[in-house]
Parts: sequence; structure tokens; C-alpha cells
Amino acid sequence: MPVTDLRSAVTPWVVLVVLGLMLWASVSPLNPDWFSYQSLYENQGGYLSESGRDPLFIAIMNLWRMLGLDYTAFRVVLACMFGIFAWMLTRGSIIPFALENLGLMTMVVAVLTLLMTRYTVVIREGISVSFLLVGISSLYKRHEEDQGLTAFGRWAAMAWALLASLVHSGVAPIALVLGISAWIRPASYRLAMLLSGILWILVGLFIVVVLAWGNVAEIAYLRFGDRALEAPQNSLGQWALWFAYGGVVVWIARAVYTEYNHDELYPEPIYFLRTVTGPMAMVCILLIYSLLLLGSPTIMINSFVRFLHLILGLGLFAVAVVSPGNRILWLIGLFILMDQVRSIVAAISL
Repeated sequence: MPVTDLRSAVTPWVVLVVLGLMLWASVSPLNPDWFSYQSLYENQGGYLSESGRDPLFIAIMNLWRMLGLDYTAFRVVLACMFGIFAWMLTRGSIIPFALENLGLMTMVVAVLTLLMTRYTVVIREGISVSFLLVGISSLYKRHEEDQGLTAFGRWAAMAWALLASLVHSGVAPIALVLGISAWIRPASYRLAMLLSGILWILVGLFIVVVLAWGNVAEIAYLRFGDRALEAPQNSLGQWALWFAYGGVVVWIARAVYTEYNHDELYPEPIYFLRTVTGPMAMVCILLIYSLLLLGSPTIMINSFVRFLHLILGLGLFAVAVVSPGNRILWLIGLFILMDQVRSIVAAISL
């Protein structure tokens, strides 16, 4: 068997084994967010129901409760589904790509960076991201002689985008761009990039203006409650970390454009990922810098940090499917992966 065939065959199983071990470890009270989701499950949505947030996630939990599953069984079933989805994603069944471009370390690190914390800790976001990836794939249907948008693909993508937003509101910006992209010709990628860039610049400016002229503590309390009292640590080490992230954002934003292969089989879903990654990552990191300078509470900053991690994970996946053996990519992936764990633990402890 040629090396490329062996690599493409082995890589999905490596992802499944590594992620499977992490999923197994997460299905226990050792998971730092275990009790939070247990409270949501056993109290019919808890604070999510009270605030009217993420109604589809509440409906999913209530459905499993009606089927007689306790919380532990619910997490086990969900973990199995996550593992299967990650395996399918890596072998090109969700978003098709040329398997000969598969690099073992690149793909493993990229998939884990995108999915690990979302499948083991922040499971609402994990379900949402899975829906988004299916929606991105649904947007483009390959025909024998044409690779274009279809009516079914447009509406399917919009439906998956809506479902993703109803599971976790934090992915709504990506879902919105996905819905808009359903009505933009794939050849008009410059227009799509400009649209997503303008959207995020406007959102970023709006939030900065509100925080600059409003009561930051009061706004944070309305959004996050009593957990929002801790101010950020603007130490030299913290700023060094965020300037390192600035370098990561620039590298990924460049990589998704310069390493994109226009001859790639079924390139349109990857085109969408590179469309959203560049503008959103740039605006998000600038917004985080602004929030730090404004002294916004740590938990508010962490919500944008989680979104940045999601965008960077999507960007790493987009690069991984067209750039096998990229050592810089997997080093950056490991950096983001470790910091995701650090930031989630810090957010949970507030």
C-alpha cells in the first residue's frame, strides 16, 4: 500500500482513538463542567430556560430525559456520536477533500484543536459546530459536470445554520455568514470576504462603543450575573500571550489564502472556511485587545476568547486538508489546544 493511501486510512482512526480517550475521560465528574451540564439536564434547562437561551439544546436534553436516559447515559451517547462525527470528518465524509493531501500530524492536531474541548467540556458548542460543518457541506452539492449551488443546498445550509444558533447562540455570527453565503455565487468570494469583514467590523465597533460609554460592570452583570466581578489580569505575561495570539491570527489568516489549492476536489466548503476565518479572526483579536484595555471583566473577555479559538480551529482545519506535513500548523495547533484548556478551566473557576 502506498504511503499516502496508508496515511489517509490510518489518520481517521488515530483521531478516533485519541479523541475517544479524551471523551471517555470527560464522561465522569472529573470533567470540570460535568456538574454544570448535569444541573441543566436535571432542571429542564436551568438558567438557559430562565433567560430564553439555546432552546434547541434544552429540547435535546428534554427529549433524552423523556426516553428515560439519566445524565450519565446522555453524556455517553453524546460522546459516542461526537467520536463518530470526528472520524467521519477526518476521512472526508462530512467536508470532502482530496485524501492524498492528508498529513497525519497536521490533520490530527487540527481536528483536536477544533473539536476536543467542544466535545468534552463545552458540549453545546460541540453540537453547534457539528451542525455548522454539516451545513457548510450541504451548501455545495457536486454534480457530474458542475460544482455549484443548488436550491436544496441553499435551504439545507440555512436550516443547519439556524439549528446551530438555536443550540448555542455563540456560533450565531458564523451561522449568519453561512446563511448569507447561500445567496452569493461561489465565484464572488471577494464579495463574501468583504461582507463578512464589514459585518464583524460593525459588530466590533458597536460593542467597543457600548463598553466605552456604558457601565461595563453593569453590562457584564446583565449578561453573566455574579460571576462577572473579576477584573482581567493585565500583566506583562498576559499581554505577551495575546501578542502571540496576534501572530497566530496573522499566520492562519495568510495560510488559508496562500495555501488554498484551487484544483482541490470539492473545494467550495473549504472556500467558505477560509472566507470566514480571515476577517473574523482579525476583528476578534482586535476586539479582545479593546476589551482588555477597557478593563472588561475576565468572563466577558473569555467569551470572545472561546469564539477566537473556534475561528482559529476552523482555519487550521481548512489549511490541514490542503497542506500535508505543515509543521508550523501543528505547533500552532498545540499552542491553541493547550491554551483552550487553560482558558476554559479559568472561566469555569470564576
